[in-house]
Amino acid sequence: MRPAVTPIEQVSGEGVRRILVAEDNDTNRQVIQRQLRLLGLEAEVVFDGVQALERWRSGEFALVLTDLRMPEMDGYALAAAIRAEERADRHTPIIALTANALPEEEQRCRRAGMDDYLAKPASVPRLKQMLEKWLKSLSSPGEAPEPVADLNTLKSLVGDDPADIEAVLKTFRRTSRQLHAETARAVEAVSAQAAVDPAHKLKPGAFSIGARRLGELCATIEQVGKRGQSDQLSVLLKQLDTQLDAVHAYLDSLGG
Repeated sequence: MRPAVTPIEQVSGEGVRRILVAEDNDTNRQVIQRQLRLLGLEAEVVFDGVQALERWRSGEFALVLTDLRMPEMDGYALAAAIRAEERADRHTPIIALTANALPEEEQRCRRAGMDDYLAKPASVPRLKQMLEKWLKSLSSPGEAPEPVADLNTLKSLVGDDPADIEAVLKTFRRTSRQLHAETARAVEAVSAQAAVDPAHKLKPGAFSIGARRLGELCATIEQVGKRGQSDQLSVLLKQLDTQLDAVHAYLDSLGG
């Protein structure tokens, strides 16, 4: 007997776009697809992060559900790539599906840019609760889009003195370009390990000036480099190019 579940569309009173699911396990794919059907939602299921990123770019999906450990591109790299690529006015909720429901796993998911996480296997009521939470946020008036950098973060570290702030930003402009160039050379040389150090050094500078997405992307590159996954680095480098350019453009717009 099917569980007595009210479809999400009836609860919300309005339709929603499709759900994108990235999952490489055959059984898990069938289960999640049937669960979403019970909830009145249409889903497209792909096998890995590379396929998911390509489909996400179509703009057809309201939310992404992703496994964490997949071939080609894992869930962490997928989340970081989406966060680096999406427009400031378009935030796609990303929910991790993980068999390892530990506090450190949740922290790692959030660092990669995910919004929430579900332990597998998730019951239909639990999945419904999670999806309603994030789908409702899409149709409700929310906070202003997150800027590429938030200098309030920097002010909390060094104070409000304009000279101190500009000194830090000047250093960031110079060192971030240098570290980006080092990362690019490592990718061109197909040396995953060589990308770890510059990404590690760029990461704290990004977080210090409130460039959260840039910092999370650096963290992902660092993790991928440590795992020796050179094939993923070329994709991530393109995202790093885009995000770093956006941060510099924002800083330039401030003047000084």
